[in-house]
Amino acid sequence: MSFDLYLEHFESGESAPVDRDKILAILLREHCQKDRYGFHLAEFSDGTHVSMTMPNLEDGEEGEDGGKDFTGCAFHLRGFSPMIINFIFSVAEAGDMVIFNFQGKNTVDDPVLIALNPQQLPHLPKLTTNGTEAYIPVLCTSPEQLWTLLGMGFEEWTDYRDQVIGRQP
Repeated sequence: MSFDLYLEHFESGESAPVDRDKILAILLREHCQKDRYGFHLAEFSDGTHVSMTMPNLEDGEEGEDGGKDFTGCAFHLRGFSPMIINFIFSVAEAGDMVIFNFQGKNTVDDPVLIALNPQQLPHLPKLTTNGTEAYIPVLCTSPEQLWTLLGMGFEEWTDYRDQVIGRQP
């Protein structure tokens, strides 16, 4: 069970390719490894870690949809730390990607859609939560702000996870 964040790059309302080299450079800098199941894994000096799915990142890889473009990725969090948030922010920023937090409540304080710069906003597709209600994009310009925007949602998710697995507070 994980707290998942999805990153995607958009141009003119459509998913668009990300510069693979920028993302690969970040993964290399953080000494990420790819496991036998295809997940990229990052471990940080504070003892936390995160796994990622990055379809089509390596040249020649074919995605589930048959495409070869790297347009986004997903982070599967089982812990929460400033190092993880800095890493996610760095990847999103390098790829000019927005962040989807589907655990969010689609409010300004607990958003589903997080943009890192105002230039991303006109490129977003017409996204809806239930066919009628549009996602409210929230602008986030720093890892510290991302920590705040995700913090309450992660705390609620942790409480839910602990209840499901029978862990006592």
